[in-house]
Amino acid sequence: MAALDSDHYVHSVWQRQEGLMQPTIRVVTQTRDGYLWLATWGGLVRFDGVSFTTFDLQNTPLLKDNAINALVEDHDGALWIGTASAGMLRLKDGAFSSYTTSEGLSSNYIHSLYVDVAGTLWIGTDGGLNRLTAGKFTSYTTADGLTGNSITSLCEDRERNIWIGTSDAGVMKFKDGKFTAYDHSLGLYPNVIDVIYEDHLGRMWFGTGQGLQFLQNGRFVTYPEELKEDSISAILEDRAGSLWVGTYNSGMKRIKEGNVTSYDSYNGLSANTVQAIFEDREGSLWVGTDNGGLNRMKVGDFSSFTVEDGLVADVVLSISQEPNGGLWIGTNKGISRYQSGAFQNYSRPAYPLALTKTLYAGHDGSIWIGANDGLLNFRNGKITHYKTKDGLLDNRIRALFEDRAGNLWVGTQSEGLSKFKGGEFTNYTTKNGLSNNNVRALAEDHAGNLWIGTRDGGLSKLKDDKFTSYGLATGLLSNTVISIYADAEDTVWVGTDKGLNRFKAGTFTNYTVKDGLFSNFIYSILEDDLGNLWMSSDQGVFRVNKQSLDALSNGLIKSLISTSYGTENGMSVTTCSEGNQPGAWKGSDGRLWFATIKGLVTVDPNKLTTNSQPPPVIIEQLRSDNQIVQLEQDVAIPPGREKFEFHYTALSFVDPEKVKFRYKLERVDKEWVDAGTRRVAYYTNLPPGAYKFQVIACNNDGVWNETGASFSFSLAPYFYQNYWFYLLCIGMAILIATTFLRLRLKTLKAREH
Repeated sequence: MAALDSDHYVHSVWQRQEGLMQPTIRVVTQTRDGYLWLATWGGLVRFDGVSFTTFDLQNTPLLKDNAINALVEDHDGALWIGTASAGMLRLKDGAFSSYTTSEGLSSNYIHSLYVDVAGTLWIGTDGGLNRLTAGKFTSYTTADGLTGNSITSLCEDRERNIWIGTSDAGVMKFKDGKFTAYDHSLGLYPNVIDVIYEDHLGRMWFGTGQGLQFLQNGRFVTYPEELKEDSISAILEDRAGSLWVGTYNSGMKRIKEGNVTSYDSYNGLSANTVQAIFEDREGSLWVGTDNGGLNRMKVGDFSSFTVEDGLVADVVLSISQEPNGGLWIGTNKGISRYQSGAFQNYSRPAYPLALTKTLYAGHDGSIWIGANDGLLNFRNGKITHYKTKDGLLDNRIRALFEDRAGNLWVGTQSEGLSKFKGGEFTNYTTKNGLSNNNVRALAEDHAGNLWIGTRDGGLSKLKDDKFTSYGLATGLLSNTVISIYADAEDTVWVGTDKGLNRFKAGTFTNYTVKDGLFSNFIYSILEDDLGNLWMSSDQGVFRVNKQSLDALSNGLIKSLISTSYGTENGMSVTTCSEGNQPGAWKGSDGRLWFATIKGLVTVDPNKLTTNSQPPPVIIEQLRSDNQIVQLEQDVAIPPGREKFEFHYTALSFVDPEKVKFRYKLERVDKEWVDAGTRRVAYYTNLPPGAYKFQVIACNNDGVWNETGASFSFSLAPYFYQNYWFYLLCIGMAILIATTFLRLRLKTLKAREH
């Protein structure tokens, strides 16, 4: 990716190792309950984003053929399944029904299924066209006006015409009981029509064995040239207006504003034979392939740059932006400058330093470069090299920072802090009051104080050439300070290897993973224009709202919400670079840049995509003592059961690993139980009685489905656990006691006489 692309896609693949046992996928669709369904040659597959459930010959008696060719959901929420030799199945409320030639189908080989606006089911078979209305089949063959009986594709246009594609007899349009034929005399390629699609402009597209065509003024036009001679297998227009076209041998193409972009095995697609393209309700694109499994493409919040994009090396250590917008990137094999979508690289042997550790773009146009061999000034094509012989404390440099007065501050690995101004160095060490000589982080607050973070000595503040030091004894989480950020509210934020510190009004407040922080290793800290702190770590980049940090410290909330980003969001790797400053940078346009061990990553906080769809929540199974309980409301479970497992899921596919759950069992839990990402709840030794299990979930952006799902059931008691048995026992005890008392009195009276 040579330039920032607003449609940068994050690509994921599911194959056998991820649980998808049959990697040939003919159709992908999503039912109204939220599940994704896959038509494979190994059966019908249901996917919740985490796990696959397969319905095949072994576990579904009515399914007589594992080769599934077609899927469609009707207006009643039933899923129709077309097979290659055994007719159709209907799946409704967990129950299957079978339809074959015995029920009126013209053939048991199903090519295609389509439900029109009126709710009519159309079935394309190897023996003609079928229509199912009010439970009755109507068949159409060549005897009724079809030009061919092998119906490979179906589509309804906005004028309620049914378009019919065949394997060898062109295209037909059906309306008011009449067929209109379209063939090669109108420019249509004389071969199989695998897919018909209407775009948002009402234009009809036809996928043929020789390319993509659309109908214009009664004739077929081939477009674009890049797809000519390709066999077209799938067409989809996404919500952004891009047209996606799948082919049988060259992956898929995206047509957007007249430009054609290829996505194939070279770009990471799992196979070049694309058989299905589907966009789910959250905007992710799903691609089914031949023997390559399932692919998902979603627009990532992050863009990544690596060697493949022109960066000089993948291990990025430092980032800084010059006043005119050019971005300088320091790596382990040289430096790069990025501007206007292109990289300019400086590497050995022309580049004199063995290893860049840090760099900083000065306000005067200088590029300062720190390494293991001193300090370089690069300006107007001229390089000036400074070493210890020139007054520098240490040739091993780990941090660079230029303050508002134009002083360049140089943090060294073991000898302290140097200030460069007017061609001369002024040095500060522990002898001057610096807390430690291993300097790794530098920042200036709004009062002009310089804050210095050290590797082993905590934090120091330099004011009027005097140091004040802070460490564990003064409330700092750790003496290993990795990053510092001073905000506009006179607050200093300090990142350590033990968590985040806030220094405000002379007091430290600490935040760790126990408080909801995503990671305790804070490699760099930036602030966006929306009041969020962005931090890089060993596990990726995350953000936390500053107001929530204040609210937690004031006792107004119990926990922080950290939004984390990783490879699933477009980062090339989750491990960010640590130990050199600046390792992150906020650009003049508000874009944030982070150094990682595999390239440079960037995000625009002002253009973040937010998943506003609350996930549908489903209770999939209840197991009691390893026996499956039918999920019927108010079901009665026999007495004596001891172990209960509630298996549930939430159907969000943008980032299913970040879906979180809360559950509650009435009569047992007084408050909601925070289950995190766990999708099963366990209970043991429940007393007899009526219960209600409830579960709710949130998506990757913390949007909750507060209604969730619930299931009511009762656990029957043994006869001796019933109230009547207790009353009977009490009555018997009273009767026995009364009888004993009477006998005792009678005995006493007998003795008196």
